[in-house]
Amino acid sequence: MSEELRPIIEAAKGGDREALNLLGGCADRFLRIFSGKLSRRVRRTCGSTVDFVLEGLAGALARLPAHEYLSDEAFYAWIGRHIHHL
Repeated sequence: MSEELRPIIEAAKGGDREALNLLGGCADRFLRIFSGKLSRRVRRTCGSTVDFVLEGLAGALARLPAHEYLSDEAFYAWIGRHIHHL
């Protein structure tokens, strides 16, 4: 399991804005995942896939201090679940 994100996540939890911005940069990964998969209701409510992903990502990152880091893969899955259940 990869742990490349661990120092970035820990820094972001400590209030480092640059680290938080780096984590926000993973939006492209989730845009690819959710592209073409949103229901009409979700598109009507959120406006676009970009808006949907960014809103969910912002919500997940706001909860970052409560997240227990296990691995990069688990971190991405946690964000994906948060976006999906927006």
